Amino acid sequence: MALFHIAVFLSAFLLFQVQPLIAKFILPWFGGAPAMWTICLLFFQAFLLAGYGYSHGLTQRLGPRKQVALHSLLLIIAIASLPITPSASGQPDPWQNPSLAVFWLLLTTVGLPYFVLSTTGPLLQTWFHNRYPDRSPYPLYALSNLGSLLGLMTYPFWFEPSFNRQQQSDLWSIGFVLFAVTCLACAWISRSHNPQPSPTQDHHEKPQLLWFALPAMSSLLLLAITHQITQELAVFPFLWVLPLSLYLLSFVLCFDRRRWYHAPVFAAGSLICLTILGYRLYFGALWPVAYQIALSCALLFFACMMCHGELVRIKPPAQGLSAFYLAIACGGVFGGLFVGLIAPAIFNSFLDLDLGIVAFCILMLWLAIRKPTQFLARTRWAWTLLCLWCGALLLVLVEDISFKYNGNIAMKRNFYGVLSVEENGEGQDHYLALSHGAVYHGMQYSDETRSRQAVSYYGEDSGVAQSFRYLKKHRQSLRIGVVGLGVGTLAAYGRAADEIRIYEIDPDVYALAQSHFTYLRDCLSKLEVVLGDGRLSLAQEAPREFDILVLDAFSGGSIPVHLLTREAFEVYLKHVKPNGAIVCNISNRYLDLAPVMQAHADQVGFHTAFVDSPGDEDRLVLDATWITISENRGLIRFLELQRYAKSPGEKRVTWTDEKASPLHIMR
Repeated sequence: MALFHIAVFLSAFLLFQVQPLIAKFILPWFGGAPAMWTICLLFFQAFLLAGYGYSHGLTQRLGPRKQVALHSLLLIIAIASLPITPSASGQPDPWQNPSLAVFWLLLTTVGLPYFVLSTTGPLLQTWFHNRYPDRSPYPLYALSNLGSLLGLMTYPFWFEPSFNRQQQSDLWSIGFVLFAVTCLACAWISRSHNPQPSPTQDHHEKPQLLWFALPAMSSLLLLAITHQITQELAVFPFLWVLPLSLYLLSFVLCFDRRRWYHAPVFAAGSLICLTILGYRLYFGALWPVAYQIALSCALLFFACMMCHGELVRIKPPAQGLSAFYLAIACGGVFGGLFVGLIAPAIFNSFLDLDLGIVAFCILMLWLAIRKPTQFLARTRWAWTLLCLWCGALLLVLVEDISFKYNGNIAMKRNFYGVLSVEENGEGQDHYLALSHGAVYHGMQYSDETRSRQAVSYYGEDSGVAQSFRYLKKHRQSLRIGVVGLGVGTLAAYGRAADEIRIYEIDPDVYALAQSHFTYLRDCLSKLEVVLGDGRLSLAQEAPREFDILVLDAFSGGSIPVHLLTREAFEVYLKHVKPNGAIVCNISNRYLDLAPVMQAHADQVGFHTAFVDSPGDEDRLVLDATWITISENRGLIRFLELQRYAKSPGEKRVTWTDEKASPLHIMR
């Protein structure tokens, strides 16, 4: 019996350990976009469904000995496919569909081992029930989810800080071999035990639709909330792991013992979270990032407990568990498909979470009406309160949805996020603004006499403007490199003798910058826009000899982590002239990136200057924090004398490709 427990635990541990591991490998290849994790989860859910389908078909159509023979062969082939380290040749082409590229890369690296692991839960539980017919196999499902939870939680807190990515991959491969040996032993001892006949059951109720709908709802909320958190803060393993861990914890609690799920408690918790969320949306409150993450995660946990708690209420006897798990996997895949592929195709804005919350309210209300819990049946005021809260929340969410579309003259959604062009002001003050999610990425006056002004984060007092001012005084021509296009504002600083080369990963950003803004068209310099990830493009090019390299790439409200690591900084230095400068926009609502940039500068012995310029609504200027890194002491002294220069402080935080945690620099 212990062999079954070990095999199930190991399979679940490895199943979820590999998800952040492989995602961290390929994240820099896809621009650090939050959608990369969403597509990864969709892939893993799809292969989990395939594994459950395989287990269901195997146990329904083949005898015990044939089951053992076929699955043993599959295990041996999976061992032969190791290791799972992605090849650098898998880096996507700039014009390739990123979602399809992620799928193909995962399929060719971890596809077969992951598929084998995904079959283990329902298959071994069926074998366990055949071998021990007097024991319930459902505690093995709780153990499986516990293994998944531990696999996730140990990754950011132990495996990631203790081992580099190649070592992590090697350890995972060793663990897979141990699992395979244990699973083969379970297969051997189950080979001669035939399935037990199913007891007579009352089939007057067919809950298969709920077997699908409840996990679909929890999966949708998981992916939508994770995407929202990472879009606003940063994309790194801890923020992947936290929501997914709460999702798994709800499975562990609900399938372990029924007493963990008390419907009134989690219904009340869900409604409280929804009420607080509605308040924040209605009043547009800007809360500290820790509060927003806590609220989102609390809502996710309460909602998942309700979905999975109700799922346990309608689970079938042990003889029907393979079909039950197959339905759960189908629901999970549908939730992932909606957030990962369907919603981006049919919506221009990020409405996944809004619609997910509305659907959750409707589903829970329908469940309460269909079969009221004791709490809701006691008094009519409980029903009234529930309906009022749901109605108020729906109104707030509708207002939030309409706000996302109000004033937008163009909207696009793709793998990298949601882009919208807004128009504001009147007369000479009329301007267009490009936003990525809830964050402005550039503005421009419409009036021809003011359209050449550099505004938003690039005003005349900003660190980048001051750096240009100094270099223009001392050099007749400049070679300028820019990572991140925005609306092309930095092109306004180019002179006729200058050359500007801009790297932009999102083709839609380039399209909108050309169609609605004129900075690129009006640029006096020789201008070239290169489509593709800035770091990867620079790594493949010969030294460009830039006088100034500007890092201004954002994904929503966050800077992609892979652009600010020590290895990325080494790539940038290769392209900058002696006494040239690297200037980085570290404006951020949630993260203090100064210690990261200062640590990189200290490592190579360069000087730094910080300029933290305030916004000015009358001049269409936003608050901006820029750091200039250079060995040119004259440039640094000039910046230190500026009005808004500030001290970098004593704190230092080093980011590398192997280890980069924004937790240490959260505001």
